[in-house]
Amino acid sequence: MNLPKIVNDACPTHGNWSGLPIGETCAVWITHLLSQADHRLSHVQKWAGKHIHTLSRFLGMEVRELDFTDDRLAIILEKLSNNEIWEQIESRLNQESLRVYDLENPTVRIDCTTVNSNCLVTEDSLIQFGRSKDRQDLPQVKIALATIDPLGLPVTGTV
Repeated sequence: MNLPKIVNDACPTHGNWSGLPIGETCAVWITHLLSQADHRLSHVQKWAGKHIHTLSRFLGMEVRELDFTDDRLAIILEKLSNNEIWEQIESRLNQESLRVYDLENPTVRIDCTTVNSNCLVTEDSLIQFGRSKDRQDLPQVKIALATIDPLGLPVTGTV
């Protein structure tokens, strides 16, 4: 997705900014968010400190634990909250990640399945009791996936 370059182009660093550029900091920050399921700014620095060597190899540049202080991340959040900057980043990310395929008369295939659960059923939850070929006594959720042939390219999934 080229995230670091896109963010760096949209958010040039101030002359007094030292250490890891904003784009690379964001890439590590997102890695922390996804791997730790933790959005708190104050936990990124300690986590990064435990993975300094890996992060340095991944980014191809020196990484310091101080590159991920909560104050520094708050400054980045402030920059990213600027609508013009965010729209530029969003537009470039979409250009990098979206593809258009020229398919003539595509065949769309839909596959549905159910998954059983042992969770508590409430009136407004997705998981409900229903007809089941496996276990009538367990609640279930129905899942559908639509794909386009001949690529097997997922178009949509529903729960």
